[in-house]
Amino acid sequence: MASIDTEMSFARSPHRKTELSWLKSSARILWTLKGTVFVFEIYSLSPLGATQARTDRFVDFRLTDRIDRTMARMAIRQNASPRFASSIKSRFGICLPEPGQANIGAEVNVFWINPDVWMFDADISAFEDLMGTVKSTVKENASVVDQTDNWCRFDLCRAFSHQVLERLCRLNSGTMKKNMTCGTLVEHTHCFIWCLQTKTEFAILAPRSYAQSIHEALMAAANSVTEPSVY
Repeated sequence: MASIDTEMSFARSPHRKTELSWLKSSARILWTLKGTVFVFEIYSLSPLGATQARTDRFVDFRLTDRIDRTMARMAIRQNASPRFASSIKSRFGICLPEPGQANIGAEVNVFWINPDVWMFDADISAFEDLMGTVKSTVKENASVVDQTDNWCRFDLCRAFSHQVLERLCRLNSGTMKKNMTCGTLVEHTHCFIWCLQTKTEFAILAPRSYAQSIHEALMAAANSVTEPSVY
């Protein structure tokens, strides 16, 4: 059972707050005492345990924790209709990509992760229930699972991006073309590398529970090829 750390203030105040923190939880919960009633206030936490996204700046390199994205995994069922892919194109304006590729849409992105399995990616402010939207589109033709709290995403930008990646995995990221995707090991963890722009922009998707170790590895690699910037 996860431990609970509770701090209570007994100062004379009309509003007293008690914070409960669950280990490895994706939310911070506050109990606010208003009069004689406790009211719950829930704040989502990033994979790094913060309430806001973190950006680390270096000379010609930037690392960003993307907490503004929502994801859903879709796997085609054995008895799927051969025409169901057309419903995805009709709803989202994009086709399912080929193996090792990603397709970028106006609202939703899709990238291939396994045979007959794709990951949908979108802005969480526009699609709070991305899983439900995808599920209602494909109906009984595929199984759809929400992955927003199961994965973390770090974006690498600018000139040193591929050099940072090459210090962490065997993938030759410098030769990846835009919208190519590939699974590889980073810090002994299976991750997906998505090339957003050849050599200069990449996204790393990793299991959320490994976010801290992946971030530390990225920071160490960045410090080995460049230096921190105040800008």
